[in-house]
Amino acid sequence: MIRSTILALGCSVFLTSASYAAEIVRPTLDTLPDVDTPELELVMEGIVDLGEWIKVGDTPKGMRGIAPITGGEFHGRNGFKAKVVPGGADWQLERPDGVWEIFALYSITTDDGVNIVIDNRGVAVNKSDDPKLPVEDWYIATNPTFQAPNGKYEWLTKTQFAGTVVAAPDESFVVVRVYEIHQ
Repeated sequence: MIRSTILALGCSVFLTSASYAAEIVRPTLDTLPDVDTPELELVMEGIVDLGEWIKVGDTPKGMRGIAPITGGEFHGRNGFKAKVVPGGADWQLERPDGVWEIFALYSITTDDGVNIVIDNRGVAVNKSDDPKLPVEDWYIATNPTFQAPNGKYEWLTKTQFAGTVVAAPDESFVVVRVYEIHQ
């Protein structure tokens, strides 16, 4: 009796699952469901001060250099304020195709004493054929991520961001803007 009941339940679950699976239809590129275009909201912006650029030299991957991060500050929505902690760096790589890979790793301390690590990676591209195009006119886009402790700023670790960077003409600082991506 118990065996036949278990067998009947098992068959019922299998048949029910099979009928659900039969209803799933893979869309074609012409029939993809509509989705909202993501929107960007400015979360924070800041000035990151840079020290003297250190040339590592040519490597198998391209020309490597380091831009030491010496300080700065951020402010943002809901009264967010933070200071950039000296000691981080942007580990830049100029690829053979002329594109610069950005890999900035540094930390900030909020005005309420919380330490947060910023890992900001992206690309910097000369937007023209002019090799003398000022760096402040380059296309620079990043994908910042954050390592924040549980609590007030934990949301930074659970959100996707896009960023922009504008370099000063003398490259002594950059202006960083961080945007939350909303779906």
